[in-house]
Amino acid sequence: MPKPKYPIPKNNFPRFIDEYLSGHPDSQNDMARKINKLIPKELAISIDNSEMKSGNSNIFSWRKGNRPKEPAIREALCKICNIDYIETLFLIPANSTEYLMAVYNYIASFVKDFDIKKLISLNMYNIGFIISSSSRAKNYLNLDYLINLVIRAEEDRKDIFNMTRIQLLNENDYADLDYETLTKPQPPYTFFEYSDGNLHIVNEKNNLYIFPPHIMFYRLSKSFKNIQPDLEFMLNGGFESDQYTINKYNYNYFRLCLFNDTPDEKILCFNTAINLLIEWIQKLDKFYLSELSKMGIQEDETFYKSSGTVMLENNDLFGKRK
Repeated sequence: MPKPKYPIPKNNFPRFIDEYLSGHPDSQNDMARKINKLIPKELAISIDNSEMKSGNSNIFSWRKGNRPKEPAIREALCKICNIDYIETLFLIPANSTEYLMAVYNYIASFVKDFDIKKLISLNMYNIGFIISSSSRAKNYLNLDYLINLVIRAEEDRKDIFNMTRIQLLNENDYADLDYETLTKPQPPYTFFEYSDGNLHIVNEKNNLYIFPPHIMFYRLSKSFKNIQPDLEFMLNGGFESDQYTINKYNYNYFRLCLFNDTPDEKILCFNTAINLLIEWIQKLDKFYLSELSKMGIQEDETFYKSSGTVMLENNDLFGKRK
């Protein structure tokens, strides 16, 4: 079976099987017999007695990198090797954080390469649904929610930079800037601003000038990249806790969520990473909102929160046209 395109954790079973066989007098067949004593009879693995009396095709396959498909066999291997199931996926806590960021980078690339074959107006309200409901992402649970959080976090982050710029200009009494520079409209740079532009254009029934889907998918991938440095800084212990504590938190999160009860471990790991990313993006945006609060901007006054209210109050997007 070909490997999925999304990231999968490193398979550590080969390492532990080799360590067991090198540290015990058991042959591969002996190990297979021990496994059979711990699993239901219908799952018993065959004992090879033909060409190599000590060799076993299943054990050989697992040593070469294939993982047992049956949860019961994986559990038996963990007992024999005296390890926890989580160790077969993440050898040390830092590996869980590395995998988390691998999933984050994959999603950013996945979104960038995404496309649809028709011209529709994409915005913050529908792009997550369109991506997550496609056949390519049908098993990516909660991806749409993660996308919405990233869009908001990027916009709140930009509010911080805008307020910092305004405060700097105010301190310098606008001395170095002329009127044209101060009043010149700025083009939209965040996905949210592109989304806002599309919503207003559709409201004016002028679909010829919407940002096309490939631009919107590209801008969404940029949203992931724009907040990535802050996310990595936070995961490295830059905001509140040390890196070791954060790695342990991520490690234990996977430990609690990855139940050894499904044949498809890969998609379970991937979806667990999405849920953990949701938690970290929420914490990151909470930090942004805290910084804005220190600048005198409350959550309801952010551009993300206020723009929808402004649109509803000042145009007829959802009202009857005159």
